[in-house]
Amino acid sequence: AGTTALFVTHDQLEAFAVGDVIGVMHKGSLAQWDDAYTLYHRPATRFVADFIGHGVFAPATIVASGTHGPHEHCHCVVRTPLGDLTDVAECPMPDAYPGGECDVLLRADDIVHDDAAPVKAQIVRKAFRGSEFLY
Repeated sequence: AGTTALFVTHDQLEAFAVGDVIGVMHKGSLAQWDDAYTLYHRPATRFVADFIGHGVFAPATIVASGTHGPHEHCHCVVRTPLGDLTDVAECPMPDAYPGGECDVLLRADDIVHDDAAPVKAQIVRKAFRGSEFLY
């Protein structure tokens, strides 16, 4: 109908289902204004990352790999307890954080089971979620 409406909700699933663009408020200020995909996959702040979806933060270190000019994106490796992440889109420069140390947000759907992976994990809990299991 071409009508603009502002819908206020505290239900994330409802906001994702209804909203074309979603604003996340934090302490009376707009923390991020984006589409649902960007809010979930590219949160602008730690608060938004923690607030949207379910995940945990893991310590990481950004390490530059190769050479780059002043206007090129850094080719980097992000070292985590689960192994090195090498396919990182828009990786910040290592000096964006003191010593390159930062946190990486990991969500259940970021982890893929692979028996041949060098990183091994122990399953400590399994929950049935209807169409899937959450380990």
